[in-house]
Amino acid sequence: QTGMHASATVVPIALATAEAMGRIDGKTLITAIAIGAEILCRMRLVPDHCIGISGWTGEIYGAFGGAVTAGRICGLSGVEMGHALGLAYSQAAGNAQTIYDGALGTRLQQGLSARAGCVSAAMAKAGLTGAKNFLEGKAGLYPVYYRGLGYDINRLTEGLGEKYEILNIATKPYPCCGFIMAPIENVLRIMRENRLVAGDIKKVVFSVNQKMYNTVCFPPDTKYQPQTPADAMFSLPYVVATAIISGDVSLSDFSDEAIRNAERLTIARNVEIEIDEGIEEESTELNLSLSLHQVELEIEGGQHFSRKMYHAKGFPQNPMTMADFTEKAKKCALYAVKPFPESRVDELEEVLVHLEDKEDISSLIKLLF
Repeated sequence: QTGMHASATVVPIALATAEAMGRIDGKTLITAIAIGAEILCRMRLVPDHCIGISGWTGEIYGAFGGAVTAGRICGLSGVEMGHALGLAYSQAAGNAQTIYDGALGTRLQQGLSARAGCVSAAMAKAGLTGAKNFLEGKAGLYPVYYRGLGYDINRLTEGLGEKYEILNIATKPYPCCGFIMAPIENVLRIMRENRLVAGDIKKVVFSVNQKMYNTVCFPPDTKYQPQTPADAMFSLPYVVATAIISGDVSLSDFSDEAIRNAERLTIARNVEIEIDEGIEEESTELNLSLSLHQVELEIEGGQHFSRKMYHAKGFPQNPMTMADFTEKAKKCALYAVKPFPESRVDELEEVLVHLEDKEDISSLIKLLF
């Protein structure tokens, strides 16, 4: 619903702050992550418009959620936490232009938010003060960042303590834009069920909603022939072509060499995309703009296979299993700054499953770094 990347910001902050503080137990770590992510998601619910209208991405909220996560771990008082949030506002940033331009800044913005959150909590603990009316003051976050676009501050606390937005967080099974998760899964499911291979497919036609089209289908020049890895990660034609060829999508598919692969680009050109009024209406009504679409595969010989998908794998309604998480972690571990073996991922899984009972999470930190 929010298009946030909550975990990408608050989890690194939690680990870094816990390491700096020394002995931290598992319950404290989990609580800090949950609170920071909840704040971050709720702040994003307040505005009426998405990034396509405002130009601001969800990363502007990362500093706030991060400050709360770090502040919880380092034991900030209520007053200090307020200052940490005010100081976070002084550093809040994140824009969609880096996405439109296919720049690597797209990947950096969560990290910059995380840094801002850590620094804000540290400054507050050291006695520095931040703006008190950082949300709705004359020059507060919502009046300034969403000037004239509309927002409802009541959404920030609606159902607080009873309804948890973190339960709505989806997990990506593939390393690309969230709008492409469902299309990948839908195409691969049709191929598996009908025992199709790449050579069988003549044309792929997607019927999508406006938000999906704007994010991963437009402009056509960079979507059908991405110029950078960042372009490719936000290209529905390229990613679907990759999935058709290999049956999966991994980080290796977004290298400079991979995005120029002739076979992928040829299949991508056979992917047609249209905005469908019915899909648009249903997406809006069900709040499923991130995933709802329909795809039709035309096979050599004239046969057609069509399917509508509502919930991508990884959504709360279609969750990934622990085995899925472990497999994903093993794939990602190969691309870490210091790659580590699959056996260490198995050790990590064992620690994480019992994290709540850990009196000291230093074993988790050691396994990661």
